[in-house]
Amino acid sequence: MTPVSTSTSTSTSTSTTPGNSTTTTVAPAATAIPSAVEIPGGADLYADPPPAAGTTPGTLLRFQRLDPLPGAPGSLWRVMYTSGAAADVSEVVTGMVRVPAGAPPAAGWPTISWAHGTTGSADHCAPSRALDYLPVPDPMVADGFVVASTDYPGLGTPGLHPYLDGATEGSSVVDIVEAAAQLPGVLLSGDYAVWGHSQGGHAALFARELAASRSPQRRLVGTVAIAPPALLRDSLTAILTLQPKGFAALTLAGIASRHPDARLSDILVPEAISAIDQTIEKGCKLHVDQALMLFGASNVVVAPPNAVEPWRTLLDRSEPGMTAGTGPLLLVHSVDDRTVPEVMSAVVKGRTCGRGEPTLRWLNASGGHSGVVGDTYPATRQWVLDRFAGLPAPTSCGSPDSPSPR
Repeated sequence: MTPVSTSTSTSTSTSTTPGNSTTTTVAPAATAIPSAVEIPGGADLYADPPPAAGTTPGTLLRFQRLDPLPGAPGSLWRVMYTSGAAADVSEVVTGMVRVPAGAPPAAGWPTISWAHGTTGSADHCAPSRALDYLPVPDPMVADGFVVASTDYPGLGTPGLHPYLDGATEGSSVVDIVEAAAQLPGVLLSGDYAVWGHSQGGHAALFARELAASRSPQRRLVGTVAIAPPALLRDSLTAILTLQPKGFAALTLAGIASRHPDARLSDILVPEAISAIDQTIEKGCKLHVDQALMLFGASNVVVAPPNAVEPWRTLLDRSEPGMTAGTGPLLLVHSVDDRTVPEVMSAVVKGRTCGRGEPTLRWLNASGGHSGVVGDTYPATRQWVLDRFAGLPAPTSCGSPDSPSPR
């Protein structure tokens, strides 16, 4: 295992981002950061993680070079770094980083931080473990972008994953960019974008809210949130009366793991709690759905979460769009999304437009919850490229939403 000492600071220069010449924030090395340890290929990066206490968010703890993916130029890394929603709380998080082949631009590689959709809460559900859930922006590595992808806290590392805990997930999305900048031989510019789908759309919205305070040395040029959950209090209450119930179970269990005063027994019957406990750290999202399939509306809920404290308040803390964010925002949704109804991103648009934040919303007639990601990829890619180029951001505030450009 080889320790590598790294550090960061900020300056500004005129540089060429992929396809465009623009002013770019540069973040080469500067302040002391504890040495990161290289884990040999074939060894277990996840075993016995080091303590995160005393580190600053985004500190790279471990990294592992992986074999390049077939047909994918550049290098691929697993990383372990520190994050934490509160200033006095640090925890270990894992993820992946893809770096383009060749020499970086003079100012460093621009970066996209990808926030993945729901996989579950068990450690083996972490995308970086199996490498079978690649980031949607991954093709942009060939365009000259580093793509960093967090697993989120509790996925791949000890502790229960705090599903839809906005501050925790959003922090990990921002902090992995800082960690990626500490990989040996990897030079990042100070500019990055955030892009997420479903759970990741929710995380992306919180990353946007946290970026200025969390990572003032870097510039968030834009955020893409595809099918982000919102209206959490009421939607969770409704989901508990329907099938599948996995989304509600993941959310409630994740909150309870972080807030001891939030008791599942105030919300759910003992049999449902037992089913969750037996499944949530062993199986992925589908297994949680199956474990709760026998519970209907009348035999699962003790009291609705939108009517019980501290649940009501804690869910409100994870409601997206309530706080001003940094930079332009693109919301993407499909009218026929049956998993996350499109009204949720409409509510977010109303909140951000109400504060005068540059917001564009694309509303497609088809694609559902998952298909809309691929359907809108070419247009979303161009929107991201335009943000790095510094072009004016279009907005649909005060206007009807239109489908994504073809």
